[in-house]
Amino acid sequence: MKRFLTPLFLLSVMFLATPTTQAQRAKDNIRPIAVGIGADIDGSFGAFNWGIPIEVRLGRASDPFTLHIGERISFHRGGGDSSDYWDPGYGMWLFEPTISFTQFSTYINGRWNCYRSSEFTAFVGAGYYMNINSNPRLNLDIPNISLINNNIVYTYHDGRRRFYCDDLVNRISHSMRIEVGVGSPVFEITAFLSFDLTRNFKRSVIRNNVYYDPYCIDRNVGLYPVDASYSAINLASLEDINNATRDIVFVGCGLKFFLFSGYFNK
Repeated sequence: MKRFLTPLFLLSVMFLATPTTQAQRAKDNIRPIAVGIGADIDGSFGAFNWGIPIEVRLGRASDPFTLHIGERISFHRGGGDSSDYWDPGYGMWLFEPTISFTQFSTYINGRWNCYRSSEFTAFVGAGYYMNINSNPRLNLDIPNISLINNNIVYTYHDGRRRFYCDDLVNRISHSMRIEVGVGSPVFEITAFLSFDLTRNFKRSVIRNNVYYDPYCIDRNVGLYPVDASYSAINLASLEDINNATRDIVFVGCGLKFFLFSGYFNK
């Protein structure tokens, strides 16, 4: 009887130990450093943004905590362009302007992997973003104005003109982000809430007049007219833009893939 019990005991030990060994081997193959690249979108009541983050993940997805350090380029747009807008302050129609700018962010994000295994992770996290805002733009459909039978006639939609307004944004801004998500060593899906600690837009510029060349020869918008031919616009008089430049809370989602994680080496 002992001849049969001994091999049976050894076989049982090998069987029970195999899953642990495979799991340990899988974990050992996952590298503690990986490079992530992805895309995300977020929006508020008046603005819409989409971004491309590139980051380094320090730690395995199966670790209790990971640290994410990266760069993100994003493209911000606010306002509406669905209808003609009468500016009562200046007595002319405009095809609702939109405002936009490009943002470059350096961020650090800490993450707690509250559920983790070698294949699946659920997490919560928080991060800080230091932003450089550049290339602020004001997009207008300038009407052609004609005098027909002693009446002023506006002709629209000949093409949107892009103007540049360096005074429109704060060059440096700061923001925070909190997030939840699920993932694995090679990808993740996140839902996040971000809020600006400092505003992207200069509200003093939004509330006051800015001046542009309606002939589109000079594409720079300034706080003062260059000459008498320049037209004025008050961006705060356009409700969509006024709301978009006040928004500081954004909700979004993102998808990211991680390279060089070692996951496929197991």
